This record gives sequence, C-alpha cells and structure tokens, in this order.
Amino acid sequence: MKKMEALNHFMRWLDDEALEFEQRVMSYIQVNQADIIDQFRTSFISVSKEVSNKQTNQRVEEISYVSYSISYINFLTKQPLYLIEVFDKDWFFSHSIHEGVYDPSWLTDRLYKFYDNALKQHKKYVQKINPVEVEKYMLLLLDRQIKHLMRIVQGILNEKDIAGVELKTNKLTITIGNYRGLFQTLYEEKVEKVI
Repeated sequence: MKKMEALNHFMRWLDDEALEFEQRVMSYIQVNQADIIDQFRTSFISVSKEVSNKQTNQRVEEISYVSYSISYINFLTKQPLYLIEVFDKDWFFSHSIHEGVYDPSWLTDRLYKFYDNALKQHKKYVQKINPVEVEKYMLLLLDRQIKHLMRIVQGILNEKDIAGVELKTNKLTITIGNYRGLFQTLYEEKVEKVI
C-alpha cells in the first residue's frame, strides 16, 4: 500500500469512528445536560467568589473580561483544563486579575479514548502516515466538540444571576477559545450591572 492510499484508508476509518463518537457525545449531552451545566456553573461561581473577595479586600478594579481558553499543546499532552482568566478593561494588554480552571472531563475523557484508539490504529501504518496527521485530526475533532460546549454554556450565561455573587463589572464580556488565539464571545453585557 502506497503512502497516499494508506492515508486515505486511515482517514476513512477515522471519519467513520468520529461520526460514531460524535453521535455518542450528542446522546450523552441530551441525557446529562443538567450535570454539564451544573459543572460549568460551579466553576464560574468559584472564580466569581474569588474575584469578588479580591475586589472587596484588595481594591481590584472592575472586571471587563472573563476568558476561557484551552491550549492545543495541553490537550495533546492530556492536560485538558480550560484556563479561566479574569481581566480589567485592558484585557490581554494588562495582567490578569485572577486565574482559575474549568475541567470538562465529561468531554475530554471521551476524546482521549478516541485519541488512544486512533494512535493504536495508526501503528498499522508505520512509515506511511505521519503521527502528526492523527494530532491534526484530533484538534479538528476537539474544535467540533467545543462548539457543543459553547452552545450549552451560552444558554446559562444569559441568565441574570448565574453566579449569585456581586461583581464589580464594566461591560462584562465572556469569551472562549484557544490560549492567546482566536476566541468567540459567549456573553456580552450591554450595560453596567451586577451579575
């Protein structure tokens, strides 16, 4: 089997497996959406309380940005935590006011099983397919799964009292994306208010 043939054969197998994987993830989301929302809300509340304490005790400025970011390198090395960074009005141009983590293990545990299986299958094509092809495919699959997470999270961020904690904000914006890279806005506060 030639290299191009091997790559096509392997990619067809990956596509079939990914389709099944995504169907299982969607089923899991439908059955467990309340738990997924609760896990996200818990991490958001934890970070909000810590920021509120800093604002009360250390005279920290109003916050304007909360950024959820994942590093592709961390994902590929099985460190799937989202870094939650809280910023003032200058966003990345200043230091973060606070950092926390969010671990969507309900998703990443499944992705890692898929990844391990893909690497195992890849060994059949040694010298014909570069392992980087598997990594690139996994990152594409991760991006598709993050869209599911974003859809769920956007719904709860529009609730008036998600955190139940008084935060001093100035046009709060919550984003999700790649570490110091592209991001999407999940929530944008139109007027100054307490969340």
